[in-house]
Amino acid sequence: MSSTLKQFCYTASQRVMTGLAQELQIYPNVHYRPAGYNTARVLSLRLVGVNPHFLPKIRGMQLPLTMWAGLSDKQRIRIGWDGQGIIIEIPKPPCFWQPVTIEQLEQRHYLRRGIIATLGMGLQDEPRRINFQEATTAHVLISGLTRSGKTNTQRLIAWNLARNVDPGQSRLLIFDVAKQGHRWSDFAQVAHLAHPVITHLEEADRVLAWLAREVLRRGAQSQTSPRLFVLIDELKALIDDSPLAADHLARLAATGAEFGLHLVLATQYPQIKMLGSAELKRNLSIRLCGKVDSADAAANALGLPDTGAESLQGYGDFLLRDFNGLFRLTVARLERRHVEHLPHSEARSLDLPSLEEAHEGVQDLSRPRNEPDPLEPEQVALALFEPMGINRLAYQLGIGSTKAKRVQQFAAGIRRWALANGFTRLELDDPVPEDTDSKGVILRWPDNGQDSGRFIPAAQPYLEDIS
Repeated sequence: MSSTLKQFCYTASQRVMTGLAQELQIYPNVHYRPAGYNTARVLSLRLVGVNPHFLPKIRGMQLPLTMWAGLSDKQRIRIGWDGQGIIIEIPKPPCFWQPVTIEQLEQRHYLRRGIIATLGMGLQDEPRRINFQEATTAHVLISGLTRSGKTNTQRLIAWNLARNVDPGQSRLLIFDVAKQGHRWSDFAQVAHLAHPVITHLEEADRVLAWLAREVLRRGAQSQTSPRLFVLIDELKALIDDSPLAADHLARLAATGAEFGLHLVLATQYPQIKMLGSAELKRNLSIRLCGKVDSADAAANALGLPDTGAESLQGYGDFLLRDFNGLFRLTVARLERRHVEHLPHSEARSLDLPSLEEAHEGVQDLSRPRNEPDPLEPEQVALALFEPMGINRLAYQLGIGSTKAKRVQQFAAGIRRWALANGFTRLELDDPVPEDTDSKGVILRWPDNGQDSGRFIPAAQPYLEDIS
């Protein structure tokens, strides 16, 4: 450790302990024993033996202790509890950051054989892993802002699975529709690929339909091998533009792990409406979160409040939540030269169903064929009363362009039918008063005995007649 880094560690920790003494009257060697650890991105100050009832008070000191430590406004202290002591993580300036490399993991013998992904090193340089051999490990969600390291983390998981297990025991399916496989081109000839890297929407739909059939087949035959790992980069783009993805993924997440299928999903937006269903998110038991822009986003990503993910230090700095708790780690950087050493073979292709069969399959799995794909009333209302292009509508609603087109077409059909039949007011859940001073035309559905108070179900029969 350089003298300047030693000076920073000593000064910052002393300032934090002084702040605790001045603000809360909590003193070292009286209320706790201090222990410090220099890690890749942070100085970890552990308060051993402190009474847990001090934790809420100390957590409330995040901003004051950040000021006591002399940090800039772009850095904040993160405070947590590890079951035995309070952990205060003091961010180090970028000039003191220490990279975590694949070579370090190899030299320290941290990499393991088996279906285990070693991601990097934690606060005391201990290895942090995802062990897919454990019964509690099913599916993984990786979230964070752009340039937080989501794709690198996903690639590292795939690299571990291809390095540690024979192709007959572990197979990979890689989806990258949003970026056309740009970051996955070096995996194109890896022997563990069950199908070439999937970069087109129609192909993605067909592979998801194949996966749904494969899980049913394995269930009928009680088969669990080889393990299938489904890695989807930029999940939101696939969910937005594929009418099949959300239904298939929800069912794969619910039952796939029992038959050797694991989802590893990466997205910037882990909200339920961006994932397509609450069922999908509920079954993503392992969470990895990089830098996010707010405490609310951190809670959404990890399923826990007050994690401090909004104060992470950029690329490669992550929080891992599993059944053992919440841990900070620095993810190792995977480079192309590491992938070159994996077993290689000619790419093979699955025997995929046709696109028509894929669409029929998802209807069989999800809902009756005569039931329309649901659209939110607010989405159609915006398209009705504020006409705009598809791209702007997609941006305003936070949905994909394919769904925005459906919303726009649905609203246009409502408008044509209503005007053709002489109706001038649209009645939502609450009837609009007759004396409403409205701007423009409001449409009203007739009382046709089909729940006219909710306009989307009521409108569907008329739109089918129009078409």
